[in-house]
Amino acid sequence: RQRIGALASAALAISAALPASAAAATDFGDDCSASSGEPDHTVLQLSRNSGSTLPLTAPGYGIVTSWTVRIAPGFAIQAAPVRLLLLRPTTNSSEFRIVGESADSVAGQLVFTAKTRIVVEAGDRLGLYSSRGSGTPVCNTGVAGDELGFLLGAAAPGSTHMFTSQAGFRVPVSATLEADRDGDGYGDETQDACPQSG
Repeated sequence: RQRIGALASAALAISAALPASAAAATDFGDDCSASSGEPDHTVLQLSRNSGSTLPLTAPGYGIVTSWTVRIAPGFAIQAAPVRLLLLRPTTNSSEFRIVGESADSVAGQLVFTAKTRIVVEAGDRLGLYSSRGSGTPVCNTGVAGDELGFLLGAAAPGSTHMFTSQAGFRVPVSATLEADRDGDGYGDETQDACPQSG
């Protein structure tokens, strides 16, 4: 009995030390459809005043297991590698640190989804980068409260950058966030064969 009690106490201590994570898979970001492109730009959403019902930022700690880009039917996008970025705000409202990125994937159809595995925390934001083809896809809304932040060129993980604001645009990327109850860096629902233990 003493051994069982000790094991239970240890399990509770480990679980308390793990970061609080989302309870179930949830989507965040933006589900707008891209209508233009910005060649060789890194983009993220600073604020939004139209359209999407998805939360703009990650609601809690977890694992991004997939991401989706949507293209408007009238926009003849040239197929080119596109990369998902995860960005974390600093104390400056225009400054963000790159905390993760996906592999490059080719977004050539109207709805494109790719799998990935990136650890995120509450408040992290999604960004996109593409160097070729039609450029980094964006949604042109013309709404003043839709503020896109952009940076010329690619941004490497671990780097921190100031982003320039441009009104009237949204970033057409959403992501699926899964819980990571054991803190092993794998999404509990689709990536972790044993979500109760790291």
